[in-house]
Amino acid sequence: YRVNSNDGGQIIGRNGHGDYAGIVIPYRRPGETSIREYQLRVDNPDLELKADGTTREKAKYLFPPKRSNLLYFPPGVTPAMLADTNLPMVLTEGFKKGLALQRLATEGHESPQFLPIALSGVWSWRGTVGRDAGPGGGRRAVKGPIADFARIAWEGRIIYILFDSDA
Repeated sequence: YRVNSNDGGQIIGRNGHGDYAGIVIPYRRPGETSIREYQLRVDNPDLELKADGTTREKAKYLFPPKRSNLLYFPPGVTPAMLADTNLPMVLTEGFKKGLALQRLATEGHESPQFLPIALSGVWSWRGTVGRDAGPGGGRRAVKGPIADFARIAWEGRIIYILFDSDA
């Protein structure tokens, strides 16, 4: 759903100076009705100057600060689909592609033809999975696959990865 800048900033925990008007994307776990988290697709993202002198949009999609990476499960994805290794999976980048794949998987079919799952970015399958002792007694992050992947039965499942052309 669409929000103005003030509401968008509040939803993702930002109260600084910025334009947070945009579209809110709710993240839910399969089989649950409560919203787990929100992501905001801002209408007017900041621009970043690249080394070649051109500009590109920066931070078009925002989560609340310090939010770990999450999988996007399109509406209609069920726990049974996550457990059914006979159902192929299509992993893509971006919630909009996840929604489009959900429609493709179900449109005109009695049951889904594949399981659509989306990441918020190519490297969003990784996150901090723990902390370990570092040199000098400090703590350092241990990186690995995000916890959402444990919800999916993998062994024997056919998986297609459909990332953007700039991956």
